[in-house]
Amino acid sequence: MCSFRFGVSKLELLLLDATKATDFIDIVEKGVDPIYRFYYGSGKRRREVNAISAVIDEDPVYLSAPCGTRWMVSRLRAYKAVIKNDNSVILHMEEASNRKTEEGAKCVGYLKVLKSATFVDGLHSMVDVLEVLANVSLAFQRNYLFIYDVDVKLCEARIKLEVFKHNRGDVYMATCKDGKFDSKNNGHITSLKGTGIPETVKNSFLENSVKFLEKRFSFLKDTPFSDFHVLEPRNIPRSDAKLHKVMFRL
Repeated sequence: MCSFRFGVSKLELLLLDATKATDFIDIVEKGVDPIYRFYYGSGKRRREVNAISAVIDEDPVYLSAPCGTRWMVSRLRAYKAVIKNDNSVILHMEEASNRKTEEGAKCVGYLKVLKSATFVDGLHSMVDVLEVLANVSLAFQRNYLFIYDVDVKLCEARIKLEVFKHNRGDVYMATCKDGKFDSKNNGHITSLKGTGIPETVKNSFLENSVKFLEKRFSFLKDTPFSDFHVLEPRNIPRSDAKLHKVMFRL
């Protein structure tokens, strides 16, 4: 058994590689980061938005920091928080946007992002992808992970990402109607403006994620890592010749 913690860093790097190749995450970042800072810096704003959430019978608003030691996990937590609290945030910003202040002007800009079909589409798509990679990251941090299970976890992630090109994830499908992104019926309290992200762009991001997943973990195909698969009970050599060959390589 082993702790494959350096694999966690490689997962972070592969996601950064994929996002740089498509600029996909920029669409989401431009909405999530400013909104978090808007509420984090003001207790008054947090009280106001929580008063609204109480009126519409939703949980108190909590927006998570989109940065942390683990970039990927902190982003996932922040994105999910925006999805969970979007109705309360939109209602609060609509009210605040009527104020003739700097705060009101900021809310006008934030609302354009929150009500943008491109942002909502990208946000939900990213959550599905991050969920897959975050689960692998958590598996790598467990002390009881067998080293021959590492490739299995990576293979599972690769398959799920490939499947997303044809069948989007559960979070994304919540914004869809008949399998297509719907700007009018997407779980938001208001219709969204514009159109969603083209399928070709989303598929390109998924393809890059798979490509960089394979690239970042290509070392597992080399010795000594490639030899550890024989420790799996199903792969234990039965003949003396095969056993001698494996022991010689180790």
